[in-house]
Amino acid sequence: MSAKTRGSLIREVRIARGYSHEQMSALLNISQQTYSIIEGDVVLNPRRNVLKKISEILDIPFETLLLGTTWSGDQLSEAAQSVARAYEELTPEGKVEIMATIFRLQRARSGVNRERYTSET
Repeated sequence: MSAKTRGSLIREVRIARGYSHEQMSALLNISQQTYSIIEGDVVLNPRRNVLKKISEILDIPFETLLLGTTWSGDQLSEAAQSVARAYEELTPEGKVEIMATIFRLQRARSGVNRERYTSET
């Protein structure tokens, strides 16, 4: 079985569930053009909140859409368990550093500019 792209998986499941592009874009509160871009794999990293809504509407595991792979549930469970075990083995300081790094990466990815939130004193 060949691996599907995120967009082709979404399209296949959407059609199987009987949803149209118009219905999906309305349910997601995005334009039809934006939805077509997601389904066409033009955007490689759609917003997480949109992927979450797609996963809920189409009943696709969120992790599958987030990772952009068609891993089986067993593979996802094994990967999640491995990450959880590694996290639990960290020291409290290590856990704080991991969370701080994730936060910095999310801010950098979203284009949040720290200066906008710094008050002038």
